[in-house]
Amino acid sequence: MARKHKRTFIPKAGEEIPRGVPTEVVTPRHRHVEYLSPRKTAVFKHFEAMPPPPPELTALAPSTATAHSALDGDSFPPTEPDDMDVVPELEVPLDSDEDSEGRPTAKANNTILWQAGWWPGTFKRTRTVFTYHVLKLYDRLTLQAKTSAQDFIATLRRLTNHAFPREVKDRYREFMTSHREFQHLQTLRRFGLDVADKLPEGSVAVLCPACPQLSINMDLDWETRPQTEWYKDALFFAKDGNFVLSQHDKKFDPKDVSLFDGAAYFPDNAEYQDFLKGSKDDADLDCETETCSEFKAGKTRYTGKAISGVITLCCARHGFALPCGTVDMTEGEKYKHVDWATTHSVKFWRYLKRVYSSYDINCIYGNNWPKRLAKMTGVDKIWPHIVRCVPKWHLNAHTGICRWLNSFYFTPGSGQTDGEEPERRWSILNSIGRIVREMTGGHRQDILNMHYSDYNIQKMFGLALQLKKKLDDAIKSSALNNSQLEGLEETARLKRMPLNEWKAEEDRFARHIMDPLVTKKSMKNPYEPLPDNEPTLKDINDKWDYKPPAVQKAKKRRTRADVETEESTSVISTLGSLFLSVIDIERDQRLLKALIANQGSLDAIQDARDDIEHQINEWFQQHNILLGTTINELKTELTSIPAASWPVRGDGTPEDVALPVPSTYPLTARNHPRFAMAVAAERDIRRAQASDALRELRYKLGLKSFLFNSTAGAFGQVNKTRNQKTMHKTNEDIRQYREEYELARSRLYLIAEPTDKAEYPPLTADDCVQLNLYHAQEKPGMKRKEVSWIWRDKRYQGEKANQYTSEAARIEWFRASARRTRWAEELELVKEERVQVSHRVGLGQRKVQQPMLH
Repeated sequence: MARKHKRTFIPKAGEEIPRGVPTEVVTPRHRHVEYLSPRKTAVFKHFEAMPPPPPELTALAPSTATAHSALDGDSFPPTEPDDMDVVPELEVPLDSDEDSEGRPTAKANNTILWQAGWWPGTFKRTRTVFTYHVLKLYDRLTLQAKTSAQDFIATLRRLTNHAFPREVKDRYREFMTSHREFQHLQTLRRFGLDVADKLPEGSVAVLCPACPQLSINMDLDWETRPQTEWYKDALFFAKDGNFVLSQHDKKFDPKDVSLFDGAAYFPDNAEYQDFLKGSKDDADLDCETETCSEFKAGKTRYTGKAISGVITLCCARHGFALPCGTVDMTEGEKYKHVDWATTHSVKFWRYLKRVYSSYDINCIYGNNWPKRLAKMTGVDKIWPHIVRCVPKWHLNAHTGICRWLNSFYFTPGSGQTDGEEPERRWSILNSIGRIVREMTGGHRQDILNMHYSDYNIQKMFGLALQLKKKLDDAIKSSALNNSQLEGLEETARLKRMPLNEWKAEEDRFARHIMDPLVTKKSMKNPYEPLPDNEPTLKDINDKWDYKPPAVQKAKKRRTRADVETEESTSVISTLGSLFLSVIDIERDQRLLKALIANQGSLDAIQDARDDIEHQINEWFQQHNILLGTTINELKTELTSIPAASWPVRGDGTPEDVALPVPSTYPLTARNHPRFAMAVAAERDIRRAQASDALRELRYKLGLKSFLFNSTAGAFGQVNKTRNQKTMHKTNEDIRQYREEYELARSRLYLIAEPTDKAEYPPLTADDCVQLNLYHAQEKPGMKRKEVSWIWRDKRYQGEKANQYTSEAARIEWFRASARRTRWAEELELVKEERVQVSHRVGLGQRKVQQPMLH
């Protein structure tokens, strides 16, 4: 027997809801309204006990029926299948302002619907309405769970008829229009604005209450602060590109425009499009340079879409999206997109004395910023001092001076800002990528504006607790780091180290790095070890005037006869160049062995063998010319050495041939005065080879650390797979450099001087670990670990021990001082932010004049 459906209960004025009546019965999630004859009285089908509707709604003569699932599990569709509709339908006469029966006009009808809590699907011939409750329900679902309107309507249809949802009318199109209008008016209501064709710029953006806002929450005497305290009134902003929030290239409605054009988080679209057209052929604005690292920001990618993604600016300390700071990228991430977003967002804070910028490629982005700014029209040309930093997590992907010159760790006034707020935003907003990529241009921007505002609002709700947690952490960490620095300085005084010189150098560095007129590349880095003075292979090449020949591999495999008849191009004319060519041959032999192990093609293996054999033949010819006479004299003189102990060319395959360099000869021969020049030449080369391998190994280990974090936080299988492939190649490079170092070290040990074994110890797999501190990647709570010797070169034995101990103490003091200073700045910043928040929400006493934006 089928269960009897409960009746919808609408209480009278002052009447209490009886016990046992579920809330869903009193306030259904949505209603279906079917219009009857205009002359008939309203009758609510299937709910005989329902009281008459309001007089205003009775004039429209609708009939309603619920179609949803109750909270207690009861079903509410009418018993007749024809009435199982999800959304309401109305048929309202709209031929004139007042018809012959004296019925209300269309405008009055819509007003009556709004007063009744129903939102019309259209304003001309209203046949579909949605309750405020269902619009608000979807609003919460899409903001929290990133539910699409299509999924929401499909869910309602299944709730109405789970077995045959296709029989329920699909009101997806009407719902999308209604929710967009509803959300637009809700936003205007939030900011106290009236409907207008063009809203004021940035007028509906939710601002960060902890960031400086002139005449609202800033200290009244902020302009008279000393330069060392300018950071307290500075804006910290971060920018980053996102390729998930894209738009597919397909046919769109050209008349669809954003309802918040220029008033929220996107600048004026017409001006932006004019700028893109004007800069299309400008190489400087289009893409100035490549990156300085393995990092991909700034390179053209993800092309083939109408919009490849967005560039967004946000508050770097609290995560609030900045007004007019988001633009669409049309051809990948290029400087022109970033320039437009920066100029139209940061202009609201151009009155400040200093702003801090965080961007993945800030090390090169700002190099020609003034030149690009001069070419842009319609933007301000005068800007405050911009301090450019690279986000902490991305810093390890950079090379050279970027790791300290653009580091938040060593930049005065930055506190504990990490610059990674955009990444935290994307971890949440990427979920709507599948929704917005199919939308029209205007609707897509409105949806993004809605989610940006909700993100800012949720940030605002938790800002008080966030600042309280930051304050407690800053107080504790500031005291701890201050105590540690005092202990280091006390030890330095006992050891009579030049502490005063260190402090003067630190002060000089702080002044220079904040001075825009100082050439940064000429600055000395006090936070990392001084460059080593060990020789490189390039130095040895220049010393012996050796230029390795470029062996071009033909696409068609050469025969052995072709190789034997080729004209010699040898540049081997000295002992140094002879032994330098050994390194090239040994490297080719290792690559060939790897190719064979990986089961490469037979043609490729044979080509490589022919090339190596040609090099070996040429090498032995020059070896006989340069050392043949000396070796024959040694064999005649040193009769005590068995003939089998002298190295000779074997009959094996080219990859297995061992070249007779001095380190392969018997000990007695190596120590003979006649052989001293050859031994010294190989010793210099092996030292340079080992040093170069260590340098490359350190760099690859730093890249591996970045790739590991990048893979762990990658979004999507494609990104994870790409990072894993790069990680695999990096691991292979690390293995090869370790192998090359071990080969150079083993040969060097045979002809080593007393200090060589101390300076070039064995390198195990356990030694190949990344040292975060070496690249200034300090992390909160990081424990002290035993450091691999590759990061502490030449600290083992001999006369240099004290020198390198002092250097290590100097570096440790500089970093400890930087940590202490950054935590002290963080404490002051958090205190100022708490005051700014209290004044922004009206709890303080600072004078409020004209608001900055709205």
